[in-house]
Amino acid sequence: ALSYRTNTILSYILSEQPDIIQLQEVVADTAPVIIKSLLRNGYTSFHESDRASNLCHYFTLSFARTDRISNPVIRRLPYSGAARSMQGRDILQLNLNFMNVPWMFINCHLESCGVAFKSPGSAIRQAQLREGLELIRLHSSVGPAILAGDLNIRDPEATKVMSDYTSTITDAAERVEKGRKSNTWFMPAPSKYCARYDRVYSNN
Repeated sequence: ALSYRTNTILSYILSEQPDIIQLQEVVADTAPVIIKSLLRNGYTSFHESDRASNLCHYFTLSFARTDRISNPVIRRLPYSGAARSMQGRDILQLNLNFMNVPWMFINCHLESCGVAFKSPGSAIRQAQLREGLELIRLHSSVGPAILAGDLNIRDPEATKVMSDYTSTITDAAERVEKGRKSNTWFMPAPSKYCARYDRVYSNN
């Protein structure tokens, strides 16, 4: 069943023919299936097999189409200071050249627990987002950069963090949707909790 679900998701991803693929919550059981499929379909894998056992029980993976990019460099960066993860999360940074332009892609899965502004998880999550946004802001002098992933960030947390980056970074969904609220997470009754956890940010 797990293999079937994984292959179904891969079929959908490949039907879109993306240049870059960023995955979160990959587990050891599905990683080989994902890597084999994407390698077979013309993507470069950046899986660090020698470090897999040291990662969280689920982790991020990034892929790029080999015929579209050059000089790829991948780094897995631990969070530090106030952003230090209690859940084994980190930043997966991919730098590459596309049409002779140096791009940066940040793939991350932020801390998932805690009520906004009322728990340690909230403070950590905000610090993690700041750390990622700072990376793409600094890349502005070099080229375009995109941060995307399962950010788990609550709307008021995102608003607070982004208040320091309004002139340098764009929330892509807000720009495209022009104020129209959307959610990527929805819990059925009785809670009916909903939020936009999957987000994309780009430098300006």
